[in-house]
Amino acid sequence: MGFIKHVIGIACLILYASAGSIPCSNCDGNNVACVDGVCLPHCVSVTSSGECLQCRDSRFYGKQCEQDCPDTCLNSRCQMDNTRVVCTEGCVAGKKGDNCGVNCPTACTQCERYGEGCTGPCQNPRYYGPHCRTPCSSSCTDGCNRITGECGSCEPGYTGDKCDVTCPPNCRDGCNRITGMCGSCEPGYTGDKCNVSCPPNCKDGCDKDTGECDSCVSGYSGKDCNDTCPSSCSDVCDKETGKCEICNPGNSQDGRCSRPVKTTIVVAVLVVAALILLLIIVLIYTRRRFKRQLLPKRIFPGTSNPTYTSCADSMLHVDVCEELSGDKWMEYMLEEFKKLPTPDIKPTYCASLEENTEKNRYKDVLPFDATRVPLVIEEEDDSDYINASYVDGYREQTRYVAAQGPSEETADDFWRMIWQLNTTKIVMVTNLVEAGKVKCERYWPFCSSESTMYGRMSVQCVEEKVYQTYTLRSLAIWKEGAQTRVINQFHFTKWPDHGVPEDTTALLHFYRAVKDTGPDFTGPLVIHCSAGVGRSGTFLALDYLLDQARSEGRVCVYNCVQHFRRKRMKMVQTKEQYVFIYSILNAALRSLEILPRAKKPIRVQCEKCWFKVNAETRDGDRDVDEDDEYHLLWTCKLEKRKKLLLGGPTPLPDVITVVSETLPLLERGADHPDEERLSPKNTDNEEGRMSWVTAL
Repeated sequence: MGFIKHVIGIACLILYASAGSIPCSNCDGNNVACVDGVCLPHCVSVTSSGECLQCRDSRFYGKQCEQDCPDTCLNSRCQMDNTRVVCTEGCVAGKKGDNCGVNCPTACTQCERYGEGCTGPCQNPRYYGPHCRTPCSSSCTDGCNRITGECGSCEPGYTGDKCDVTCPPNCRDGCNRITGMCGSCEPGYTGDKCNVSCPPNCKDGCDKDTGECDSCVSGYSGKDCNDTCPSSCSDVCDKETGKCEICNPGNSQDGRCSRPVKTTIVVAVLVVAALILLLIIVLIYTRRRFKRQLLPKRIFPGTSNPTYTSCADSMLHVDVCEELSGDKWMEYMLEEFKKLPTPDIKPTYCASLEENTEKNRYKDVLPFDATRVPLVIEEEDDSDYINASYVDGYREQTRYVAAQGPSEETADDFWRMIWQLNTTKIVMVTNLVEAGKVKCERYWPFCSSESTMYGRMSVQCVEEKVYQTYTLRSLAIWKEGAQTRVINQFHFTKWPDHGVPEDTTALLHFYRAVKDTGPDFTGPLVIHCSAGVGRSGTFLALDYLLDQARSEGRVCVYNCVQHFRRKRMKMVQTKEQYVFIYSILNAALRSLEILPRAKKPIRVQCEKCWFKVNAETRDGDRDVDEDDEYHLLWTCKLEKRKKLLLGGPTPLPDVITVVSETLPLLERGADHPDEERLSPKNTDNEEGRMSWVTAL
């Protein structure tokens, strides 16, 4: 088309010049210039030599504006640059170069004007990347994003941005591409990802969202089929109401299969007789107890006045110092947290080396050189670095190893470390993805799959048990020339990042599972969350403090966390986690299942009380030091001094009144570690409280 216009323009010029039929006086002086008696239709002004100084618009070029711009120029706009024609507004799709006369690479629909990169959609929608040469995931159904490779939708059974993650094994109809949540579950499973088993007495599976059973097996009723039918029922009762459908012989049919009148009277007489006997026993016991109350009472030091609700004598477990049980208990805990050691107390030279920076999940959480776990070099390309630190337990060196959650780059190194340490227990207190962010890579294979190689280590999931708040896995690992080892992985799934669990019960159940599952670890217990400091430090503090309570009869949260932070920076990362340690420690000390009955109440001491007792015990031999080794020495000295002064253990007082005070748990904070998120306001919330006990 441009060529035809060009020919017509030349022809017109020739006609005008030869015929002279259009005198210059007829030219439009504003839009058309006159040259040698000829009107030039595209020229507005000319030079003295007869060349066009300005064309009517940028669609024309040439000495007399007789040339049309190439059609490959965007909007047909161009200009002369010396001897070259240059498109001024870019090129049409598929073209590049000065005058847009060069074709783009075949993979591009649009490309860089002076390069090889694509700037528009790829010719084949199943490719992406700067040159449209990288194939999309085979699990994408409708191609992928040209720049990121993210899929628009996934084939059934896959999830993730690039549809490269398989849906949870118990999903029935695939899962959501973004969240990974299942559409529906296979029979016997519930939960967003169908990873929770239905209650054991469900007959036909359970609801995916609520976990409520569709129906119950014979002999059970209730939403979760956990309630047994009345013994007078003949096998079956209504799931919702628990009423019997058929009664056993000798029972009347009134919905509950009540006993006949004569039988009921006999039972009532026996019950009344039992109550009378029990009342006599209580009166005898009360009389003896009243006599003992007349004896002098010993008052325990360091306890506040009884201003709270009375509790049963069986709750005699904890004696909290005045600073932690007074009106300003929250302010005091926050002041303790502010005094904890900061990250720069020891050097981190090795972790900061350029070759190791990619192995750190967070650039501000690094292991100290003095306590890091160096890996054994087995082959030339091995590195001895991993973001993990030895942490001493109570009177036991290197009892724990706190590590960051493995990444793609460090999964092989993580298993090298597990083998090297001869560890048999791994505690995981993070989910793989939280709030849309990857917190830890899956470093073990699915239990339904074969073994997977991690470097020179082969790992296979042998067994998996999924509970409401945690999952237990048995992992078999082996390497060439060595015997197979079985590793127990304990995965707590209800702990928010930088926050605390909603209540203490679930975490205490998890703690018992870790302690009671054998065999006991021969190497250190390895624990990780995402960074290996916040949630990991909180869980280890519970174990450390319970060991201390069993041994000394007293504990100090500040002393424990201070000790941890000298081994790995930022252990117990947030104020919420620090206060939560007090809460779960209080619950654990009251549990006979976790801590057997103590001869005396366990003393929970603040920082000041703890170091005051330490200083008095050591008779001024030395000031409070920050070395870890002094702890065992002064404790042994304390026990020896007690025997010399008292001639044996001090007996308990005859009568002890136990009172409790309720303190609110903190709500979970935002996803930032050290900002001011905690306030002693809103302390009247009745949900999630922790109790403190004082003895008088």
